[in-house]
Amino acid sequence: MDKLLLRAGLAELSMENQSDPTSFLSPRQAAKLLNLPTHTVLRMIHRKELAALKVGTRWRIPSTELAKWTQAHRET
Repeated sequence: MDKLLLRAGLAELSMENQSDPTSFLSPRQAAKLLNLPTHTVLRMIHRKELAALKVGTRWRIPSTELAKWTQAHRET
């Protein structure tokens, strides 16, 4: 994914956080935003590199946590 598109997606995510602090993403949605395979996002969750909640049998990632993770892991 082009860096500009990634930034636009993350900026949109940041704006969503301000209006709805309780929004959650599936690992597939987070993977799409980060331009990563879904299994990589799941691995990050299992390694506790990315905060997530388990709802029944499914993982949900708080959008605020994804925004924090992307801020901490930006390329400079």
